[in-house]
Amino acid sequence: MASINRYNRSNFYTSTMVDGILEKDLLTNKFKNYSFKNQFINYTLQYEDYMRPDLISMRAYGTNEYWWIVLECNPDLEDIWNDYGYSNETVMVLASNINPQINNSNDYLVEIDKKEYMYPNAYKVGEVINLPTLSDIQDFYTFSNSK
Repeated sequence: MASINRYNRSNFYTSTMVDGILEKDLLTNKFKNYSFKNQFINYTLQYEDYMRPDLISMRAYGTNEYWWIVLECNPDLEDIWNDYGYSNETVMVLASNINPQINNSNDYLVEIDKKEYMYPNAYKVGEVINLPTLSDIQDFYTFSNSK
């Protein structure tokens, strides 16, 4: 069982009584009320980061505890299975399915990464995401505890 500490993201949700049971209100989050003071840093996605926001946190901050901040600051990376497009599988598709300018009479099959075909707008290895500075994260924890 994971220990609860100040980095536990559940600490940033309001508790509400529901039918006599104290529950976390997942629609309220102090993170949305916080304004970062410093410019975000750029982080270039690596092959090893695929489906692993905890590893992004480890590389950027030296701890895996900020994985949820990586996702909060990059809402397009919310679904760790589909928003970062890399797979070991390829599929054969008609070139016209990828490029509508190819005319059907000259169509041909191409091999493409399955994730890239299924999720063409997903982040890819080498693309950049934005992360807050460590001092902003520390300030956020202070802000959250004072509210």
